[in-house]
Order: sequence, then C-alpha cells, then structure tokens
Amino acid sequence: MNFRSAVSTGVIILATATLLTGCSNTDSTAKTANNTDDNGVTTIEIASSVASRPYVWKNDQGKLEGYDYDVANAIDEKVPEIKLHWNSTDFQSLFLGLDAGQYQVVANNLIKNPEREKKYQFSDQGYLNITFAIAYNTNRITGEVDSLKDLAGKKVGTFSNGSAVQNLVEAYNNEHPDQALDLVHTDGSASDLLLATENGQTDATVVNATTAADYAKEHGTDLKVVDLPKDEQANQGNKSYFVFGKDEKSTEAKKAFDKGLKEIIEDGTLSKISIKHFGKDYSKE
Repeated sequence: MNFRSAVSTGVIILATATLLTGCSNTDSTAKTANNTDDNGVTTIEIASSVASRPYVWKNDQGKLEGYDYDVANAIDEKVPEIKLHWNSTDFQSLFLGLDAGQYQVVANNLIKNPEREKKYQFSDQGYLNITFAIAYNTNRITGEVDSLKDLAGKKVGTFSNGSAVQNLVEAYNNEHPDQALDLVHTDGSASDLLLATENGQTDATVVNATTAADYAKEHGTDLKVVDLPKDEQANQGNKSYFVFGKDEKSTEAKKAFDKGLKEIIEDGTLSKISIKHFGKDYSKE
C-alpha cells in the first residue's frame, strides 16, 4: 500500500467512525429529550404547590406527603413504564410551567373551569369529590350557620390565587349583592385561613371539607364546621383532576395517568388513600 492509499484509507476510517459516533450521540440525545431511559421508562415531570396541605406539602423532614402525592405515586406504581419526578413551586408557576413544557402534569387539587379547559387537558376521571364547608368561630357568630347567606356582612377569609373556593365565594357575592360577604383575601394556605378564624381575625372561612378534617386532625379546633348546602356547592366543579399540558409529552403522560387512575379506582386503592388522609372516602360521589 503506498502513502496516498494509506492516507485515503485513514480518512475513510476516520469519517466512518465520526459518522457512527454522531449517530450514537443523536440517539442518546433523543432519549434524553424524550425523558426515556434505556429500559423504556419515561420520567414525567409533575408539579405541585407545597402550600397545599392536605393535598401536597412538605413535612418537618422536608419530604413531600399528602393525598394528591399518594394518589399520583399509586398511579406510578401501577404503570411500570413511567417514573415521576416531583417539582415544588408556587401556585401561579404551576400553569406557567405547563405552558413552557417544563412540567407534564400538575397535582394540586384542581377543578375544571372553562378557562383551564381551553388551555389544558384533564385526567379522564376525577380523584377527589370536592365538598365545600363553612368553618366559623362560635365566639363571634352566636347563631346557627347553614349557608353562605348566614354569613352576610361577616368577615370571611378566602384566598387571592384564583382557587376554586375563592371563585365560589366571589361568585356568591356577585349573585347576592344585598347579602354579600365581607371577604378578607390572603396569600396564605388553607391552614392560615382556619387559624385566622380560630384566632378571631375573621368570623368564618370557606374551605374544602377535606381541608377542615385534616386541620382538626393535626391541630384540634373549636371551630364549627358545616357543609354548604347542595345548591351552593353546585356553583363549582365538584371533582379534583390531574391537569396536563397539550404538548406531545404531556399527552403521553395523560395516557399513562388515565390508565393508572382507572386501576386504583377499580381495585379500591383510591378509597383507602382517602380514608387514610380524611377518615372518610371522598373519592366517591
């Protein structure tokens, strides 16, 4: 072999090696981009607000726990081809993350509403039936309270983040201007709302019945809690859903979640998780 042939052969070998290396790197990058490992397990980015007790929060050890957390992880166990990676953020950033494709799914006790349904996908089935309740301070309100109308003119604590319960009490005020509530908005958690009522800073608050049950279990309380009547419950969607973006990754995540959620409903796992957290099965109608 002369020198020119040797050089030509070397160039061909080098070019071939480079081409093969390039193909290998492309495959690896594609797998990373799709969040799927060599075993075919896809990592799903799931997000929640850590100020959402009893649904998802951080305990004293800095670890996540809660009803939504346990439900999502039970789904993860039923679907071996997925693995959840949890992200903690503030409430507003949950939707910004979905919009940007940073997260594929949000677990945060979220209901359907027309605005959200235009932008996002929801799990096929809900995983928690929402029952709203009034928690009121009997030292500040001496009469019986059975509905929002009984709180007319009273200081009622609520959120300022566009949550379901905030929407409910604001819708009530719009529909009943002559019996309006004196709403006191806060950026705090449901526990903060209940504590403010217990301390007499507000007369009452409206929260999920599951939140009130968890608060009483954790702190003990002298507040009186009554469920809203059905006609006032009907102002809002009555189930919590997992919420997904509309990109391809999120759509695949939705398929996996729908499969796993169906299984944990049918085998009773979802009911057990509800009873564990709330002492009652709120997963059924």
